[in-house]
Amino acid sequence: MLNLSRETEDIIFWGSAFVSMACLPFTSIYDCELNLPETDDPEKMLRNGTYFTRGIWQRKYGEFRKRHQVRRIFLQSMTMDLSYRFILKRLAIDYLAFLYLIPFLSLLLSFGIIYFAPSGMSTISIFLILLATGVSCEFLYLTTVFLFSRSIFPKWLAEHPEYRNRANDIRLSYSNGKAFISGYSCVIIGDKYLHAFDGRSFYNVLRKEIQRTGWHIVRKVVRRRRYDDKYLFNIHFSSAGQKRHEDFKITLDQFQIKMIMDVLFPGTSDDNEVIMEVNYCSRHELRLFGDNSQPVMDDE
Repeated sequence: MLNLSRETEDIIFWGSAFVSMACLPFTSIYDCELNLPETDDPEKMLRNGTYFTRGIWQRKYGEFRKRHQVRRIFLQSMTMDLSYRFILKRLAIDYLAFLYLIPFLSLLLSFGIIYFAPSGMSTISIFLILLATGVSCEFLYLTTVFLFSRSIFPKWLAEHPEYRNRANDIRLSYSNGKAFISGYSCVIIGDKYLHAFDGRSFYNVLRKEIQRTGWHIVRKVVRRRRYDDKYLFNIHFSSAGQKRHEDFKITLDQFQIKMIMDVLFPGTSDDNEVIMEVNYCSRHELRLFGDNSQPVMDDE
């Protein structure tokens, strides 16, 4: 057992306890949503096709179009952009694990150093060991995620060999296309191709092969909270090529979806064809740097 003074042991123990208590409140960050009043029923309006025709929704959509111009990705290349969004997705999924893991490791290392470290170790040495261990774990995790993120497009090319000779054209189309971005999700529309990424899977289809563009809306209900509902607005693409059929959905802001449907795919879009899904879950997934706007129900 390490021969430390009572004051030093108290500093280590209470310091670890403070880290634990400081991290735990962040585990409820996904609950910081603007819950809908109990009297509102957006799902009913979404299902019967009246949600998008209301004057208030049309007015807010018009205000959104005036404020938001179509842009390109802010990173220089497709590889960098996909890597960035993949990392955001992993952090959004793993943040709870890290918030629980940090206080657990802090307490574990504190007791280990106090009772098993060589005698004579100074307080500063203990601090440096704790700091170095934490930094090493974080570096190993981020390095692993980064290496996986660089393989997204090469993996997609391996699964779609018909596009291997057009890899450079796809990269250029992605970099110069019209970008619609929300958090780690994006839809990039070039002159020839449509590209999409949901933080995990990459999609690439020819624009001329898009047969249908519509709404796929997910109502996420947290079981332990009666009225903690969240709506995820997704744009649903359906295409049919000579060799394969692509059917996928990407989460975006509801007004971004409407812009894509109106401006870029007016002939294949219909606001009345809404796919509605209810998903029961234990918690909401954290979305970093952007989120869906929640249903427009009143004039506030």
